[in-house]
Amino acid sequence: IQVLRGIDIEMKPGDRVVVIGPSGGGKSTLLRVMMGLEQIDSGSISFDGKPYISSEGPAKRTLIDTNVRRSIGMVFQHYTLFPHLSVIQNLMLAPCKVRGEPKASAQARAQALLERFGLGAKAKAYPAQLSGGQKQRVAIARALMLDPKLMLFDEVTSALDPELVSEVEQVIMQLASQNMPMMIVTHDMWFAKNIASR
Repeated sequence: IQVLRGIDIEMKPGDRVVVIGPSGGGKSTLLRVMMGLEQIDSGSISFDGKPYISSEGPAKRTLIDTNVRRSIGMVFQHYTLFPHLSVIQNLMLAPCKVRGEPKASAQARAQALLERFGLGAKAKAYPAQLSGGQKQRVAIARALMLDPKLMLFDEVTSALDPELVSEVEQVIMQLASQNMPMMIVTHDMWFAKNIASR
């Protein structure tokens, strides 16, 4: 089955592209392809003008520049937090392991992000002790710890109770107001209308 066919998207800094469509239409697959989590059969994907995923040459159908992937943050529908780590440990893991950032510096940045998203008091809590909205805000903060140049959001509010949706949407609106380029898959038409530049 060809899931994505004839797709040609160009994004500019500050763009907020919202992808809508029926379930099973390939929206999440598009984000996973952009993240390098799914292989492609043809075409290529470039970031900052340089191809980092290609279907050509010896690296056929695979990620050809793993450094670029570190410039792209992705937040999934089901949080994907590590249950055995505290909130602050979840945030510190990638910068310390991937970039070799000193623990003290990562901890200070993590705490600042948690404060910004209204989660400062939850730093030592574990994911099981958080509400769905809190888990999703932690997942967004964790993605921001690697200072991404592009954020991808995959149905981040669909698993939440209606009263928790606004917590997460406010965080994404905050990022949008700071000109963070993002691609958002959502079924929430109100949110799509309010956040999308396209």
